[in-house]
Amino acid sequence: MTTKNTRVDDDGGAYAGSQLQIQIYVNRQSEGLTREVFERLPDLALLHPRLNWVSPLEKDRFSEYQDTAFLKACGLEHLSDELKAFWPRRGPVWDALASIEFQKDKNNKGILLVEAKSYPAEIYGSGCKASPTSREKIEAALNRTKKWCGVSSDTDWTGSLYQSANRMAHRKKLEREKDKLVKQQVELQTFDEKLRHYADQRISLDLDDGVKVNYGKFGDLLAEVKAITGKKKKQ
Repeated sequence: MTTKNTRVDDDGGAYAGSQLQIQIYVNRQSEGLTREVFERLPDLALLHPRLNWVSPLEKDRFSEYQDTAFLKACGLEHLSDELKAFWPRRGPVWDALASIEFQKDKNNKGILLVEAKSYPAEIYGSGCKASPTSREKIEAALNRTKKWCGVSSDTDWTGSLYQSANRMAHRKKLEREKDKLVKQQVELQTFDEKLRHYADQRISLDLDDGVKVNYGKFGDLLAEVKAITGKKKKQ
């Protein structure tokens, strides 16, 4: 009898362990898995979201994703450059992924990142084994994450809990990018309100008045108001 040395069969199905369990839950018990997620994350449940499991799917040979592929699976491929700058290639392989849709705000979406474990001691590993070049980038990213989390920079995150640390780093990086986009959205909405205000006034322009006069008619809507008109922006 030939003994298989691989953890999965020819179709990507796992033979045992947490990999098998998460495959079963996502593909056979997704409703139950979603309920458990909401029980563990009550603040998320209060928003009445919908979870769409995108990995590991049987139709995709139970593929698990990392790097740009994981962003694409979650509809976040526009963050590829930011992730590449933050972390080297061959980053965390996510055991399961789900996209999150909110009923009250169709434009607001989220993702659920899952690391599956069969038993508590499985969270411990052999630590970071990256090459010197990659390790330098990894340690820089981990130090940034420690700062974001309020953790002392002296704390070693490359040891036995490195797997948890690198996933925390990715989560915090995505949160930071989300916050940046939210801030930009608020700025655009504020500008749009100002633009509508001046558009409703139907301000007339006379080219004979010159740039200085015409520019000043738009208050703080345009940049460099003071430089051109000599007046400060209205607060």
